[in-house]
Amino acid sequence: DRAPRRELGGAVDDAHAAAAGDRLDSAARDMSAFEHVGHPSMLTRMSLRDAILADAERIRADLERLVRIPSIAFAGHPRAPLEEAAETVKAMFDGARFVDVPDEAPSVFAEYPGPGPTVLLYAHYDVQPAPADGWETDPFTPVVRDGRLYGLGAADDKSGIVAHLAALRAGGARPHVKVLIEGSEENGRQKLLEVVDRDPELMRADLFVIADGGNWKLGEPTLVETLRGHGKLTVTLRTLENALHSGQFGGAAPDALLALTRMLASLHDDA
Repeated sequence: DRAPRRELGGAVDDAHAAAAGDRLDSAARDMSAFEHVGHPSMLTRMSLRDAILADAERIRADLERLVRIPSIAFAGHPRAPLEEAAETVKAMFDGARFVDVPDEAPSVFAEYPGPGPTVLLYAHYDVQPAPADGWETDPFTPVVRDGRLYGLGAADDKSGIVAHLAALRAGGARPHVKVLIEGSEENGRQKLLEVVDRDPELMRADLFVIADGGNWKLGEPTLVETLRGHGKLTVTLRTLENALHSGQFGGAAPDALLALTRMLASLHDDA
C-alpha cells in the first residue's frame, strides 16, 4: 500500500540538496535554489510522502543529533546539556526564539503567519534520567537496529520535534502556525503554566497538535482527537463551625461531605 520509493533527481530534488547542503544540516537556510521550480511549498511533481522520503536522511540526522544530547531536566543533572539542546532546537526552526520559563530550561517558540485558524505544534526536548541498567548500548548514542533508531528520547519526545520540523520543511498550503518546544515537560513541575499566565496570547491557538504520544501499532501513525488535559486543585468546603452527630442532626443540618460529593458528581454527565 505504500508509494514506491523513487530515485532522487530533477529540479526539485536538486533544489532540496542545494538548500540542505550535505543533507545533514539541521535546517536549510538558503532557499534561493527553489526559485526556478517555484516555492518549496508547491512541491512540484512531488507528493507530501515523496517530499518526506526525499528528506528522510536529513530528518534522521536531526533526530540523532538531538538524541546525543543528554538533556535531562531533573535535579542533580547538569544544566549545560539542556542549554545545548535548546540552542540546537532553536537553530532548526527559522525565526525561532527562546521563551523564558521560571527556574527551568527555556522553551523554543516559532511562529509562521498564514491564513485561517491558528495551529500550535508542541513537543519537548527534555528526557527522563537514563537508568543504569536496561540498555544494551549507551542511551545517548543513537543506534539503528532492524530499521529502528534506539536512543533515549528517540521516541519521547525528540521524534516529535523532527516530525513537526519535517512537516514544515515539506511545505504545502498551511494556516497560521506556532511551534512550541518545551524543555521541562518530564519533571512534572509544570512551570510552563506560569508563562501562560504571564502571556496568554503567546500560545493561544484554535488547534493543538501534540506530538508526544504513542502509536496503537508499530508502523501505523496514530492521531488522537479531542485529547483532554487535566487540572490540579484543592477544594475546601465549609458548612458548620463544628461537626454534628448525624443521628441527631442528619438531613436538616448541612453536611460538608455530602455537599462535596454532590458537587463532584455534577462535573460529569452521560453526554
